[in-house]
Amino acid sequence: MIKKLWPALALAFVVLALAPLLAIASSSRPAGVVPALDYLHAKQIADGSFGGSDLTPWVILAISAARENPIGWQIAGKDPVLDYLQNLNLEQAAGNAATQTNPPAFYAKTILAFVAAGRTDLIYHAGSVRIDLIAKLLAYRDAGDGHFSPQTSGSRSYASINTTVWAVIALHAAGENGTYLSDAVTWLRGEQGGGGGFASQPGLVEDVDDTAAAIQALRAGGLGTGSAPVANAVAFLHGLQRSDGGFPSWPTDTHSYAESTAWAIQGLLAAGELPADGSTPSKWVKAGGATPYRCLRRLQLSSGLFQHRTGVTANPVLTTAEVVIALSRRSFPFGRASTLFSPAYRPHFKSVSPAQGARFSSGSVTIKASYADNSGGSGISTKLTTITVDGRSETARASIAAGSLILHRNDFASGTHTFVIKLADKAGNTRSVTRQFTVSGPAPSSTPTSTPTGGTTPYPPSTTPTTTYTSPSPTSTSTMYRTNYPSPSPSVAGVPMSPPPSSSPSPSGGATPVGGSGGGPSGGTYAGIALLAMLPIGASMSYLSYRRRLGLLGDAGKGRALASQGTAWSGFRRRLFGVPGLSHFTRR
Repeated sequence: MIKKLWPALALAFVVLALAPLLAIASSSRPAGVVPALDYLHAKQIADGSFGGSDLTPWVILAISAARENPIGWQIAGKDPVLDYLQNLNLEQAAGNAATQTNPPAFYAKTILAFVAAGRTDLIYHAGSVRIDLIAKLLAYRDAGDGHFSPQTSGSRSYASINTTVWAVIALHAAGENGTYLSDAVTWLRGEQGGGGGFASQPGLVEDVDDTAAAIQALRAGGLGTGSAPVANAVAFLHGLQRSDGGFPSWPTDTHSYAESTAWAIQGLLAAGELPADGSTPSKWVKAGGATPYRCLRRLQLSSGLFQHRTGVTANPVLTTAEVVIALSRRSFPFGRASTLFSPAYRPHFKSVSPAQGARFSSGSVTIKASYADNSGGSGISTKLTTITVDGRSETARASIAAGSLILHRNDFASGTHTFVIKLADKAGNTRSVTRQFTVSGPAPSSTPTSTPTGGTTPYPPSTTPTTTYTSPSPTSTSTMYRTNYPSPSPSVAGVPMSPPPSSSPSPSGGATPVGGSGGGPSGGTYAGIALLAMLPIGASMSYLSYRRRLGLLGDAGKGRALASQGTAWSGFRRRLFGVPGLSHFTRR
């Protein structure tokens, strides 16, 4: 029995052992997606939107394409689907000439946004003033041939191909697969250009964006990947691919653009040209291994946003949203993924000290924090991360790294202090922590603190001045320093010499002479008298020595040999008046 079971047991063991690795592999997302979502998350504003009705549907589509729930993206408790779009007067927004130039395309993208968010039920009663989005879209349909256009009268050719593409994709996403859809697809097939591409309206030059979008509409309308319209459109795109792997907007463009490359990827995915696993067939690989995906990733900045083209940023929220959809290997239309990611896009703290309410017996306190960004995100920005203490910025004094922050000060006064650390990632997402601590010890000492072993002091020295010697005021007898004679013993630089004892009043009211007990002249008094008597002799000898030195220097300057060492008396005289310290005195 055991021999029969051991293969099954071994297989089970292998599966269990590999389960974590398989989970990690299945949970990974294409390179560039998470940093881009970091950037989009940082652009969400208080009403839940991403800057208006023109951009929000695009970001909702990008979030869903990246296998996240747009309704879970909340700021101040508001999300972009239920709190923004569903509380917006959509009909009014569609007619806003400042933000919308194509009302039916806006209705179509709003339909796609609700479907991508998993709320298809809202399509038929959408917005603050409930409307049926399908009915609003069909109001722009030409009853004769079934195409769609923003124009409701006349030739109705303006943006008709582009609008019909959006309408077909939206109708299919909403499950409207009847005559409206088939008529629009038939009309669209008839507008394919001679080169295999599509323009935004009849008579204009075929372009990459509209061609790639038309491929997705044709596929949504039921055409197979091998059908002639789809194959011809793919050939058109292949002929315009640039050497860097990307795509231009127009055949005459010399640059690869992020938006056009993203559209091309979506069209090729819909046509089955690019596998959903991200691999690129050799047909779409240029010299040096350049592919459409690599072209896009080269256009991504450290903040997560995507440039319009190298060195040029145009509409970063829209561009980034479009690229996220392409990098996530999704083509229109798509619904909410069955397996969703739920990352936190704000950076998070791992540890912070001191703890709230901590107490210190002295003013020497070290503030520390360790932190990290979300996995795969844009990363912590050391330039945007800040710390304030008691309302004053201490960012310049702190040591801030990608994963930690340290601020040490030894001059905190007694009392309660508050510090705030604000983390920021490169996309601009932030998180803050506020803590208070109390210093109960005495005011900080004026003595400089020593530098910690193995490093430099991470903060400037205290502004409290250190005690240094200054000349005393004539009236300050208690701090009088003798500065006209050398100190009898060496003194340490920066430390004042001890002053001589002050004179204490005697019982008779006179001053007690230094070194005596009062009553009569002391030995010190006699020594003082003798010194006074010798002053004229000393002055004369000093003057003669001075004149002799001048003469010797003059002879030396004229090239003459200096005099010999002279007699014993002259040698003694030189030794006497050449002793360092007798001719110059330095104030401590």
